[in-house]
Amino acid sequence: MNRPEAIDSTLLNWVGVYIYDLNVAGTPPQVGHILWGGGAWHHLAGSVKSGMVADVSGSTYAFLCSDITGDVEVFDMNIPAAPVFVTSIYSPDMFAQSWDARVQNDKLFTAWGRGGFTIHDLSTLPTPSLTVHQPYTGTPVINGGVRTVAPTPDGLKLVTGEYTLDGTVHLWDLSGTLTHEASWELGSGALLWTVRASNDFAFVAHLEDGMQVLDLRNGQTFNDVGCFDPDSGSPNGVWSGISDIEIDGTRLYLSHQTDGLYVVDFGDLVDITKAEWRRRKKELKVWATSTGQPDVILEVDGFGVMNWNRKRNRYELKLRGVNSNLGSVIVISSLTGEDTRTVVQ
Repeated sequence: MNRPEAIDSTLLNWVGVYIYDLNVAGTPPQVGHILWGGGAWHHLAGSVKSGMVADVSGSTYAFLCSDITGDVEVFDMNIPAAPVFVTSIYSPDMFAQSWDARVQNDKLFTAWGRGGFTIHDLSTLPTPSLTVHQPYTGTPVINGGVRTVAPTPDGLKLVTGEYTLDGTVHLWDLSGTLTHEASWELGSGALLWTVRASNDFAFVAHLEDGMQVLDLRNGQTFNDVGCFDPDSGSPNGVWSGISDIEIDGTRLYLSHQTDGLYVVDFGDLVDITKAEWRRRKKELKVWATSTGQPDVILEVDGFGVMNWNRKRNRYELKLRGVNSNLGSVIVISSLTGEDTRTVVQ
């Protein structure tokens, strides 16, 4: 982001963040920028690893992980053409630096590498108050530790990802006192880079090993329910692959280090292959397949979970005591997808 043409020859500043008006389609104009600063030790947010813009108590702020100071630098963005520096949020460990910052429900979640992660209450801006510091307890590796944080939109869960040889992901309960619920490891030597979360799923970018999808709805355990990997072959431990993820409903935007942008619709394609009711036996029989099988859970709406038949490579449900033809059945996948089929007899 630090381009030579961005030098302010008068103030000897370098532009670190550019601000564009996206309301102008096609060629959005630059409406503002954030400078490195004019003197020693005044770098603020000039070189930014990551960050986000969020509304807090009716005002708009940018929370930027500075690659220069290692802190989270906070700017008032209510006037995009003239951002105003507000405060610095410092690392809980003098040897750690900020890697990822996310805002949810007026709380700031920050990944600090080997400094663990913190939660700050932003309702007290311009002096955010620290409410949680969870130290990193994993095995130290170069530039390792908590790399990424992902609070769920409802604010009840937090998913953290660690830059380790195993690509470790943790699930935390935020409904009361911070409580650890589950852990998961890719275990292939791929490099974990980003985690983002909906209320039901976590999406994990592992560079070469693509994106993994973890089901959060079971609470105490992770269920690996899918993946998207555009890179063939086993991971080689190189800097290539999916590095960042943004969620828009059921659509995912995946930033790839060498291929550019992938746009992926998230959801399981369910296909009911049989829906049959036998009058004499009062029996309902439903078969189905899915693109997420055999890891996903399929459920016949109103009748329960289907059984996975490994030999026949399909899900099955057979129920006795069904007194009449239902007309149709719906099969719902745990990976957000469903299918409807008319019941024959």
